[in-house]
Amino acid sequence: DDTHPLVCHDLENPSSPKTPVGYIVEGLRRRMEKGKMPYTVLSCDNLPLNGKLTERVVLQFAERVGSDIGLRQWIEEYGAFPNTMVDRITPATTLEDIELVRQGYEIEDDWPVCAEDYTQWVIEDKFVQGRPQWEEAGALLVDDVE
Repeated sequence: DDTHPLVCHDLENPSSPKTPVGYIVEGLRRRMEKGKMPYTVLSCDNLPLNGKLTERVVLQFAERVGSDIGLRQWIEEYGAFPNTMVDRITPATTLEDIELVRQGYEIEDDWPVCAEDYTQWVIEDKFVQGRPQWEEAGALLVDDVE
């Protein structure tokens, strides 16, 4: 929403961003200016095709604030926005959960959010310059998350 006050601020003042996309684009711009490769922009949420969505927003923003230096083209050519999927269920709150929070943490909360122990993170193996060995912690690195 390029009419939102914070987005307007970032479009007018790209070197002092206030939004996530503003920070990402400004960071990439600084790397480009220093002759460094871009970093990989990795999402950790459950939006379908989150990497493609983030890439689209970043490229649109980069076109608006860096067209004079070819920022969008540089990001398109060298950047990476892997898709990811996080699987962790947060079941409905039970009376047992309420008591656990009350007794274990001395917190009065009628709707605590408790998650199950199971967690899975699936990451498209598409990175700019290497990557952490997340598979050692249980993440699945795959060719395609779609």
